[in-house]
Amino acid sequence: MRHPDIAWSRLVLLLVLAAAAPLARAQHFLVALDANGKPQLVRAAVETSGLKTDMTAGRLSANVEIADKSGALQVVEEPNLAFLPAPIWGSGLIDVSHLNVEIVAGSSLIRAYGTIKSDTALPNCVLVLIAKSPAVGGGPPDREIKFFPVPESSGTQIMMPAGTEVLYDHSWPLLPQFDDVNGTWELHFFSNGVEFPTTLTTPAEIAAGRAKTEAYLLRNHPDSGISLIKGVKPVYPDELKAKNLAGSATLRCRVDRDGNVASADVVSATDPAFGKAAVEAVRQWKFSPAVKAHHYVEQTVEFPVNFSAPNP
Repeated sequence: MRHPDIAWSRLVLLLVLAAAAPLARAQHFLVALDANGKPQLVRAAVETSGLKTDMTAGRLSANVEIADKSGALQVVEEPNLAFLPAPIWGSGLIDVSHLNVEIVAGSSLIRAYGTIKSDTALPNCVLVLIAKSPAVGGGPPDREIKFFPVPESSGTQIMMPAGTEVLYDHSWPLLPQFDDVNGTWELHFFSNGVEFPTTLTTPAEIAAGRAKTEAYLLRNHPDSGISLIKGVKPVYPDELKAKNLAGSATLRCRVDRDGNVASADVVSATDPAFGKAAVEAVRQWKFSPAVKAHHYVEQTVEFPVNFSAPNP
């Protein structure tokens, strides 16, 4: 899914807007709440001096880094984390199909291990697990939020590479009253405080979330057609070089909602070789997709591709 990049300062501003936005499943901001309950966007998880979880002390091994409205950064220890409904979703998909999560019965421990893979390079990634157990007396379930940076590191601005499986193995202690037999878990993935869909998210949820994201990002964008971002110059056909003639081909192209050329057909050409060469080039072109009613849409267009004589 293609959408305009969002500046970090705009994300902080969106916290104010998020409170009024309808809550869609798997679309959240990750925030740290101060003593007055005021949320601040979590920019990154920060491992504490490389220290792993101290089971005897019951401590977590990560703090968080937040940014205020001015962009100043601050590390908060043992934060009170929460989710806020977000009008946007991160653009991409996180593969957690090879990540195992288990609640270890009798050990008051939750563990996540295996690999995680993103289809795009992402900075400041945080894996968040919510452990839930039934409350005594039929009250609301107990919830514990666990988090750690991905990849595991003691620094910030760590990039998760695109298309590469990242090893992950981390455990968190649970409170003594946690029901480790009937307990359940939820998994969430954030980059710069914005949630991204995972392979645990259903296709219907992904489609609904991305439609909502597009509508929000394009809310002030007028309807428009495609525009070329990157073009590949067509190669003059070898079999026509001896004739040393200029030529052209008119193509009918269908550009999908991601700006890719889904199909390209020859409408007319001064020579079939020009048509073939034009199609080979145009299939590699990249467009900014058309926009209609605040969403990206497919568009079919016709246009000429011209060839100059190789030896004018």
